[in-house]
Formats: sequence, structure tokens, C-alpha cells
Amino acid sequence: MLKPADTKLYSKLVGASIAIGAGLGAALGGAMGNLAQGIGLGLSLGSVFGIALARRRGAI
Repeated sequence: MLKPADTKLYSKLVGASIAIGAGLGAALGGAMGNLAQGIGLGLSLGSVFGIALARRRGAI
């Protein structure tokens, strides 16, 4: 079972990863000429990497 500190760490890691992914996706999408697609790709990849990072750190 998760402890409150674990869920806070998990939410911070995933939130930071999603924000970074969205920023990188927006930059890449702007360079390709399709901003919406870049943001969507960045959000999905950011959430995947955030969850993987949280699992690796033992938060989930």
C-alpha cells in the first residue's frame, strides 16, 4: 500500500515529466508545423516516462 509521501513523490514526478514532455512536444510540433499534434505527442510521452520514472524510484 502507498504511503502519503509516496503518492506525493509520484504525483510530482509524473507532473514534472508531463510538463517537460508537453514543452518539448510543443517545440517539436511548432518546428514541424503542427503544434496540436506535437503537444499531444509530448503529453503522452511525458506521462509514459513519468510513470516509468516513478516506478523505478519505487513510488508505485
